[in-house]
Amino acid sequence: MPGDNRKRKRMVPIRLSDEEFERVEHKARALGMTVPAFLRELAQKQRVHSPVIDREGATALSRQIRAIGNNINQLTKLAHTEKVTVVQLDDVRMELHALRQQLSSLLQNKQTASSTIASEKQQNETV
Repeated sequence: MPGDNRKRKRMVPIRLSDEEFERVEHKARALGMTVPAFLRELAQKQRVHSPVIDREGATALSRQIRAIGNNINQLTKLAHTEKVTVVQLDDVRMELHALRQQLSSLLQNKQTASSTIASEKQQNETV
């Protein structure tokens, strides 16, 4: 069968806009490469940074959100059975506000770390 002796047997189709393709094609030609060879080289040589995230903080935050969700579900069940008619949710509102602040802080820390990584990468490319 034709093509059985190929080293590369896998295809990875991607979609590009006309503008994107033209930019990629221009860069590939400038290096004397075909578009597939250029993209292969780029994909294999590119450093990928994992996202910076505070796993402990995210786990604790997730646990608290689940607990609040469970409490709300229990209150809803009690309300449907008419065992509870009035619920004070001030404590829940305060907890949700605190969680929102913690989440905002985690996201700010991630954005700060990401921008630091991006600026370091840019500095390395200019050197």
